[in-house]
Amino acid sequence: MRRLRVLVLTLFYALLPVAEAATRVITVDEPPSAYLDDDGGVSGYVVDIVRAMHGYMGKPLEIEVLPEARALKTALVNDNVAIFSFTKTAERDKHLQWIGPVMHKSWYVIVRSDSYFDSNQLEDFGSIGVVRGDIRARWVEQQGLSNYKLAANHQQNLRFLEKGRVDAIVYNLSGTHILSKELGIAEGSFKNVSFIKTSPVYIGLSKNFEDYAQWQQAFEAIRDNGELATINAYWLDKLIGEGILSHQRDHVLSID
Repeated sequence: MRRLRVLVLTLFYALLPVAEAATRVITVDEPPSAYLDDDGGVSGYVVDIVRAMHGYMGKPLEIEVLPEARALKTALVNDNVAIFSFTKTAERDKHLQWIGPVMHKSWYVIVRSDSYFDSNQLEDFGSIGVVRGDIRARWVEQQGLSNYKLAANHQQNLRFLEKGRVDAIVYNLSGTHILSKELGIAEGSFKNVSFIKTSPVYIGLSKNFEDYAQWQQAFEAIRDNGELATINAYWLDKLIGEGILSHQRDHVLSID
């Protein structure tokens, strides 16, 4: 009788609907990919891509905004976490799956407009500002440089440059332009002295991510049905109107 009861209970629980694993979606405050808008919401080019993907999947979307180092660590040590927008590396490939690219970003050496530095050699600068957890911080380390200063976020890094606490930062022109306006820094306060490279960025998913195939299918669907092109056209017009050089590459935007 006891065996029969156990069998009945086992069949009962097996037939219950299985709850979906909770998925966390995390981004970092780095315009124009993602940023906090005037209403306290999350806006941005890649934010619109992720929203369109969720619309296709028919799923609600809640986006968290965390510092880069914390966002990356969260995805590396937890299941069912999505982060954007991040650069692929061999080290990250061990722990993350990728969707995209969702954007291309150019890297520059940026200084104050009154700076006498005009070198394209990073070792010539007294100090270079980079953001903790950002791929550019890792890249500077890999060049064997020790003359860098870590900031908590891109806003703080730009403030360091404005106040002369660093001689240069490694960043992109679009972010510098947008954050200068956000922080009330006068237009023309900065200039670039050297182009470094253009880097594709992706949506990163935890190695154990139950809905990976569904997310991949959603990205391909909005690419093929024209929704991604509509997002591209909107942001291309918006960014060029704000004086930010942008163009389309590999179905997504490449932004200076």
